[in-house]
Amino acid sequence: MTKTLSLSKEGSMESIAEIKSSLHKYIVDIEDLEILEQAKEYFQSKLKNKKTIVGYTSDGRPLDTEAYKREIDEARQHVKEGKTISQEQIEKASENW
Repeated sequence: MTKTLSLSKEGSMESIAEIKSSLHKYIVDIEDLEILEQAKEYFQSKLKNKKTIVGYTSDGRPLDTEAYKREIDEARQHVKEGKTISQEQIEKASENW
């Protein structure tokens, strides 16, 4: 799994874990209820509009719930149409990998 990095204004690279840690420290240090409520509302609005990743394709593409269900429906249709590969066929093919 790759580590996602972001470039901060200062030009340094930070991992997601480092950014989360920094945000956690800010939140712990804030005693102003209004700022905390604003931060909470901001995150809630961002997360509400973001599609949740529930899985990944074999080539690493992320799948949200809608895409995941589409992939399942396509796979079921392939089975109905007989577009399947047997275990033996896979094993034979893998000998050449």
